[in-house]
Amino acid sequence: MASTTQQKTVSKKRKYIDERRLFNERWTEDYFFLQVKGEAHCLICCVSIPVFKEYNLRRHYAQKHASKFDAYQGMCRKDQVMVLKKSLISQQKVFSNVTTRRESFIKASFVVANLIAKKSKPFSDGEFIKECMESVADILCPDKKSDISKISLSHQTIARRIDDLGKYIESDLKSKACGFTFYFLAMDESTDATDTAQFAIFIRGINDEYSVTEEMLLLVPLKDTTKSRDLYEAVKKTLMRFSLSLSNISGVITDGAPAMIGRKEGLVKLIENDAFAVENSRFMKYHCILHQENLCAKALKMDHVMQIVVKTVNFIRAPGLYHRQFQEFLKSVDTEYGNIIYLAEVRWLSRGQMLKRFYDLLNEIKSFMTSKAKSVPELDDANWLADLAFLVDLTGHLNDLNTRLQGKNQLISAMFQIINAFQVKLKLWQAQLNANNFLHFNTLSKHISKKGKKYEALLFDLIQEFENRFSDFRENNLNFCIFATPFTVDIEMLPATFQMECIEFQSDIQLKEKFDHVSLFDFYKTYLPRDIYPALHSHALFMSSLFGSTYICEQLFSRMKHTKSKIRTKISDEHLEGCLRIATTSIEPDIDALVSQQQCQMSH
Repeated sequence: MASTTQQKTVSKKRKYIDERRLFNERWTEDYFFLQVKGEAHCLICCVSIPVFKEYNLRRHYAQKHASKFDAYQGMCRKDQVMVLKKSLISQQKVFSNVTTRRESFIKASFVVANLIAKKSKPFSDGEFIKECMESVADILCPDKKSDISKISLSHQTIARRIDDLGKYIESDLKSKACGFTFYFLAMDESTDATDTAQFAIFIRGINDEYSVTEEMLLLVPLKDTTKSRDLYEAVKKTLMRFSLSLSNISGVITDGAPAMIGRKEGLVKLIENDAFAVENSRFMKYHCILHQENLCAKALKMDHVMQIVVKTVNFIRAPGLYHRQFQEFLKSVDTEYGNIIYLAEVRWLSRGQMLKRFYDLLNEIKSFMTSKAKSVPELDDANWLADLAFLVDLTGHLNDLNTRLQGKNQLISAMFQIINAFQVKLKLWQAQLNANNFLHFNTLSKHISKKGKKYEALLFDLIQEFENRFSDFRENNLNFCIFATPFTVDIEMLPATFQMECIEFQSDIQLKEKFDHVSLFDFYKTYLPRDIYPALHSHALFMSSLFGSTYICEQLFSRMKHTKSKIRTKISDEHLEGCLRIATTSIEPDIDALVSQQQCQMSH
């Protein structure tokens, strides 16, 4: 009985929060109180009373203010309340303005840090930017110069801001990764200015609503060996960090290095084994389309041309004196170009650009080499010049192909169609050259009339190289056809899971109309009924998640050379990753949210 009585007593004790008391507007005129942020605030002495209870407010007024304010009655009392209200509002505005100004200073430092990272500039440039802004303000708006001086843009502050921005982008990417239906990895490795191997891992993920995300997952510094096991451990830790499962990985694409594609212990094979272990049988693996196209271009057996061209260009450009004299010579003869181009093997387009420039400046180069008593007999050899002209035309075609394959957010099926189209062009050119038709080889047509068969054999070798190089893509040609040409694919060639749906699909006239008038991606995103065609919907998501090349990795390494250059080798791996994440991301950081988490720090 005692315990029951005690429980009843406890149950009767309620907190004032549970009573749900409301503020009565009458109390403002009677006792000079106003509701502010859930409390009763005295307009006279600014004391706050947390409980909305008339007795407490009346007692406070009677003890503190009644002797003075009871004299105010009627309209006079109302006027006094209005005066006190205005005074309170003006005080609140002062504090609010101070807070807003402080937040503006922090926000400004975040915006500048974001721009510094995107442009791969040193952190110390923040102080230089501040000096510039102060100088401009001194001329245009002197009254704002003191505000600019309060913005913290020291290199330490910029480094912290970039860390915060990088962490925000990574956190946002983690949230998106949780919703990926399929995801694909692009991986490549390169050495930075301090000989540290940087292993770049990019992800292309897609959710059920066809929202595609292409982002850098991680940049992993490898301080020791770069064997396949080292790369594999880096990938495993990255997937764990972003809570990614191998059950929905659609595949990987690499640059074809031995550590990547080893048959037994290569990185791709190790990941594939793990994917199969979790019953993921759809795993795809590719050698980058761009790398393979570049390797095909190098397979041309025309070293006798390239060696002479490279040797001549190096003779002109290597000594500073000759290079300056050659540039002045070009100015004196009023040529279209002011210089010749070096060959850079890591730059895909440089071979074709160098050959084209060399050919266009052929007479000037011949004159200059003669003036230096450096004989190049090949420049007067008609057969050699014809070979050069052929190489100029062909590398021009290959450069056009390479340019079309570059860029982000390209569907792999579209890229493979471009490759197939180029192979058809090669066969057409082969037949035309065999018939001494130089329609698509304008440069070559200026040098020969009936020697096309010699170059027809070279094109045949190039065709064979393309056939061999892109065999991994042809193995999945049916998957590309189901995705890219679903209305014309042969039903009998399809797996059983697609046959019934494709029959219904190919019979739908309205869908065919939509398919012919919108982009492939928009068709699957907007018009494909998912409940009627679940297998085609799943396949479309799978194919849309695939990378076609490691172009995004190559682009990152180009930025890395600017961010971590020979004069900026002290940048830490963490700051390098943060800078490159900001520079390559399509995610817009919520700077206002980041500002709300910061405290104002004045410049120093």
